[in-house]
This record gives sequence, C-alpha cells and structure tokens, in this order.
Amino acid sequence: MADVTIKFNESVLQDLDNKAVRYLEILVDEVKETAKDNAPVLTGALKNSIEVFDGADEKEKYVGSKTIPYALIQELGTVDMEPNAYLRPALDEVIKRK
Repeated sequence: MADVTIKFNESVLQDLDNKAVRYLEILVDEVKETAKDNAPVLTGALKNSIEVFDGADEKEKYVGSKTIPYALIQELGTVDMEPNAYLRPALDEVIKRK
C-alpha cells in the first residue's frame, strides 16, 4: 500500500485552529449556562459564581467557581452529604445535544 501525504498551507491550518477555538468557546459557554441552571440554589451565590476560566492556552478552558468554598462539596458530596452535582451533568447535557 502506498503512503499518502496531505499538506495544508499555513493559512488553512490557522483557519481550522481559529474555528476550533471558537467552537470550544461556544461549547464552554453552553456548559456554564447549563451548570448555572443545574446548580442547587439556597442563596444564589453558587449559581452566580459559576464562570469560565482560561487554562494554559486558548484551547484549555474550565467551568466552575473560584469564590464559593462549598462548590466542590456540592458537586461531589461528602461522607455525610449526597452530591448535588451540577457541573458534570451540565457537560453531559451539552455533549448529548451536540
């Protein structure tokens, strides 16, 4: 079988990269909004604190709360409390819609 090599010029690769980054931003924003809809609400502080955070580069994004100490406890639970997951279900919902 013969080897096949496909070469793209830099502008095509850059265009694909830009589109991938833009699509990632759209998906992450959907996850953020869905997580806000799913978040348990007593005071609204957790729901209002959910944001998108940048990672090491433009292709790395995170959704969560940096300001609410109990955010992770709500998501994962403890030995004494069942989880009230809102982040992982949000990601799952967005993946199912796509």
